Amino acid sequence: FLRWTKVDAEFEAQDEAAKTAYQRIGQLVKGASTISEAMHATFQGAVGQCEVYEADVAELSDAMATAHSEILQQLNDTAGTIR
Repeated sequence: FLRWTKVDAEFEAQDEAAKTAYQRIGQLVKGASTISEAMHATFQGAVGQCEVYEADVAELSDAMATAHSEILQQLNDTAGTIR
């Protein structure tokens, strides 16, 4: 009888250790999920900033092309006046 009590106590201790380990695993998985969500949000923010940057570069490129055309037109007008 004493032997069974000892075995039962060992099983209970192992069961508690397993429960604690599974709870810890659950906490780690939850933590990893939180980190993953934060990384995803950071990535989304970076993508958004990149899109804004691309739009700004495109707008700047258009403005430079327009300015270049206007300068060429003024040069042509000036050359025509000089002739």
